[in-house]
Amino acid sequence: MISVSIILPLLAAAFALRSTRIAQARNVTLAALAATLALSAWTLTEVLRGTGGFLPDSALRAWLAADNLSAVLMVLFPALALVTVAAAPQRDTDRHFLAITLAVVSATLTTYAARNNFLMLAAWTTALLPCILGSGRRGWPTLSRCTLGASCVALAVAFAVGGSGVGLVALVLAAILRTGLFPAHRGVAATLGGSGLLPSALVMNSFPGLYLLARMVVPQLAAEAPHLLPWLGVLALLSCLLMAILALAEKTVEGLLASVFVSQACALFAGLTTRTPEGITGALLQWLVLAICSTVMLSVYRALHARTDGDIAGSGFNGFAAAAPRFAVLFALAALALAGLPGTLGFSGEDLLMHGALVAHGWFGVVLPVAIALNAWHVYRLFAVLFMGEPRIAPVNLRDALPRERLSLFAALAILIWLGLVPGHAVQLRDPAVRLILGSEPAVTSSLP
Repeated sequence: MISVSIILPLLAAAFALRSTRIAQARNVTLAALAATLALSAWTLTEVLRGTGGFLPDSALRAWLAADNLSAVLMVLFPALALVTVAAAPQRDTDRHFLAITLAVVSATLTTYAARNNFLMLAAWTTALLPCILGSGRRGWPTLSRCTLGASCVALAVAFAVGGSGVGLVALVLAAILRTGLFPAHRGVAATLGGSGLLPSALVMNSFPGLYLLARMVVPQLAAEAPHLLPWLGVLALLSCLLMAILALAEKTVEGLLASVFVSQACALFAGLTTRTPEGITGALLQWLVLAICSTVMLSVYRALHARTDGDIAGSGFNGFAAAAPRFAVLFALAALALAGLPGTLGFSGEDLLMHGALVAHGWFGVVLPVAIALNAWHVYRLFAVLFMGEPRIAPVNLRDALPRERLSLFAALAILIWLGLVPGHAVQLRDPAVRLILGSEPAVTSSLP
């Protein structure tokens, strides 16, 4: 089943590239993503039902498998891709966009399920195609490509040299470069921008650096160099605060969105390195929150960007709420959940994450609440810039959210609200993954062929 969920998007991508009718290609893409989501959900069900929490693929046992850490992510990412395609503006949904999205889904699922290092490296590299081929933000595309390309090189070195000290350093470097810790923060933030915003957002929301950290880096450092984990956590905390401070000077909506998302990803990195149940649980819960909220916020922004032909002021007020109140509500819900509004999963996730940071780092853990507070201010700024004030464009000239946009984006947010009302379900769902990262359950590691 795992191999089918990986191959199906590739077949749909080939059809999308050859199709002469965009509407037909889009329908096939949505159907393929829905089928992939269903297969991944079945895989998750089998993993949760199994006593060992480990499900090898029936056809490729030596290459692909799902466990308590990866199975939830294998459901989350196709769902994000499905929401992204369903809510994408028509001008974005050309054959290239659909094929790239499907290829990224296939590559990301392979990254999560790979039991072979070289297979994981190939999938890791393939998922970067939207950023390598896209234009990126003005002034930063070269930096972005160098940063992401360097992560591929670092991972290749780590797998080539094996379990030596050099290999472990290369693994840590690959995780840092893909997540956006200092000094890679600018390069990762540069992946968001322009008409390639949505596929680039999917690449960022796959968080392979965090997955590599949880799967390989933290267990290996805990066994071979446990004294380095606190220092890695401190670097993540400082990077989180640095991006939150740099965002104060951002003058564009895209730059502010990218800064907030990279800062939040650094906070997840810090949580995974705490080696405490609270910190790791908070990081895994916030992983879901950040992925869903960033997808909704970027989809809303891209929809407004397409409707206004890019006429969005980065400073001042645009007043889009007058013409697009539904978009305003969707953006506000996502922003509030990301900021930790009680009643959403973000509230529980942030509380556990901050508790873990304070336990692991003492007084230095206060850096995380400060950064989170700054990011909450930034998402308020984003809402104010986009939706408050007098309309810059006549309301009659701006369409509100279409039914497909409302349905897909609200369905994503409804998950966060439901899990926020019953957070025990979310904690119980991720508890086996927490025990796997902490080493209280046997880990299934990749192996060289």
